[in-house]
Amino acid sequence: MASAAIDAVGAPIVERNIRGTSSGLLPDGTPVLYVPTFGEPAILSVVDARDGALISSHELTGMTTAIYTGVAPDQSAAYVVGTTPGAALFRYDTATGGFEKLGNPVPGESNLNRIAAFGPDGTLYTGTFPNGHAASYHPERGFEDLGPIAPGEEYARSMAVVDGKLYVGTGTNARFFEIDLATREKREIALPPAYAGQQAYVNEMYARGGLVFAFFSPAYAYGVYDPATGQWRETLTDVGALAPSAEIDGRAYLVGRDANLYSYDLASGERTQRTTTGPFTSEVARALGQADLGDPQWPGTTLVGIGLTGAMCHWNPVTEEFRSFDSQARGGALKVAAMGFSPDRQLYVSGFLTPGRAARIDPDSLAITQLAGLEQAEFVGTLHDRTGQHLYFGTYLDAGLWQLDETTDWQWGTNPRHVAGLADLGQERVAVVAGAGADVAIGTVAVKGKLNGAVSVINPAAGEVVHSLTPVPEHAVSAILHTFIGSRPALICGTSSVQLGAEPVDTDAKLCVVDLQAGTAHAVITPVVGAQSINQLVELPDGRVWALVSDSSIHEVTASQADAPEAYALTTSKVLDLFGEPRPAGAWGVPKLHLLDDATLLGNAAGQIFTITIATGRVNVLTEGAYATPDPIGDGSFYFADLTRVYRYRPDSPHQNR
Repeated sequence: MASAAIDAVGAPIVERNIRGTSSGLLPDGTPVLYVPTFGEPAILSVVDARDGALISSHELTGMTTAIYTGVAPDQSAAYVVGTTPGAALFRYDTATGGFEKLGNPVPGESNLNRIAAFGPDGTLYTGTFPNGHAASYHPERGFEDLGPIAPGEEYARSMAVVDGKLYVGTGTNARFFEIDLATREKREIALPPAYAGQQAYVNEMYARGGLVFAFFSPAYAYGVYDPATGQWRETLTDVGALAPSAEIDGRAYLVGRDANLYSYDLASGERTQRTTTGPFTSEVARALGQADLGDPQWPGTTLVGIGLTGAMCHWNPVTEEFRSFDSQARGGALKVAAMGFSPDRQLYVSGFLTPGRAARIDPDSLAITQLAGLEQAEFVGTLHDRTGQHLYFGTYLDAGLWQLDETTDWQWGTNPRHVAGLADLGQERVAVVAGAGADVAIGTVAVKGKLNGAVSVINPAAGEVVHSLTPVPEHAVSAILHTFIGSRPALICGTSSVQLGAEPVDTDAKLCVVDLQAGTAHAVITPVVGAQSINQLVELPDGRVWALVSDSSIHEVTASQADAPEAYALTTSKVLDLFGEPRPAGAWGVPKLHLLDDATLLGNAAGQIFTITIATGRVNVLTEGAYATPDPIGDGSFYFADLTRVYRYRPDSPHQNR
């Protein structure tokens, strides 16, 4: 491929993607919401809480994700966390309108968590991932690293300050700690008995009226802790993962999982349902603030909500009036999570943690069509099953499998249709989907904080799980190839030890055989000591099998059957290093390896797009990017992504337009 054209297709998924907010006052008394959104770069919008008008917006340069905000007690500043790549705290000066990047309080940590906890002197407290540090920032003193909360805890996830004590919630093992800010003495406080040892995160935490509200996930419950008595007062169940409102006339307000509003009397603990029609959906209330609207028809303090895509709402505790309207909060381009072609040669694109948005690209015109409903799929691709070829999506958080009928219109919930979900089997994330004869095989990652991913074989016509097993204890399943070994149908599976919030004893990736008739695993081997993932398995035109390993090496895999029907053997031999030396290829789901034509493989690893000449093993690095996806037209063209943008690569063309 001596010359080529790279055409910029554009950002396929552009939307406001709002996951949090904080409310405050500007120096002139204007009530505002501070609204973060994803994008390239991520953006902080300052909008008028009264009508949603945009007052100002500020780019988090170099960051693509923004969720967490906080406001200094004296209203002098608002803060926002930017992540991916890396993590940094940003500060908005409400008096001058200045916006600055403060940096990372714990260098090397890849994520900062919630920033809703402030001391009375304006000190902001936050936590980190992956080493679970607590940290603080003060405008005069700068950053301070308070150290890890507890050995082995990856997330210092949530915090609150009450009477000189900092309360910290962890993940992916939910624990609750108290730190005396004067002496730095730390103690762990057991969760309520019904939740101790059962939860992954203390995912949210807020101080309200001298109490600490700690949100237990996945239970969807707020534990109410009283520092004055040192006891858990009670647990509020079936609540949404939203912050309780600030105190309004002795009450805090919470949104239930039924999208209704409930008041909680901070003195008596009385909980009262205030709405019955479920108006507080994520479309208008993904996050809550409050404001005095300065309108006699909306007296006192009014709750102000903002939804995933920027719609807002008002609800007044005195009049119980509700209204919704749009805001002018800015949006941005969202990160690509997966791409794949449908049988009718349309390219479908999923994004990371979207507000229910995907896209379809026509390869002839490069026109982009936005599609509603799909939040995040980490597998998109066409597979053969018992009824023909279909486009499948493997979704997060439900470890779901969805099948599209491309001959009819997209309508999320009916087309694509939900085939199966593996959440009830303790699975959360789909790493790979592959054909398995008449059925479909899914490789999954367990819920955060847990081990034991699975390979599951599903009859897509019936929506039935035929087999589901953990072929290698404590590992996720990251690569699958259907084949026949001898006369028996089987899967060759690759595993990954990379899982969120938990690490197995044996971190070396494995290869194994799953017998499809018996539903059992056999012949577990370690192809590369020190490599944590098998990223892809591909069958070559001559029947050989190659594996892409997470150290950016390619290995040939040979499977054989012994005398007994279910006795198998696997061996591997190294073919090549893609870059001449070991290099981290990337997490499961990102590195790819596909047949481009009968003589050539196309792949991506370590941020590079490459081809491999099968006969010689020659590697040709073409460009930077990820999610390399061959065009089924077969002319050597392919598509790839770079964060939020998609490109088309055309071989043997005279120019580049990237």
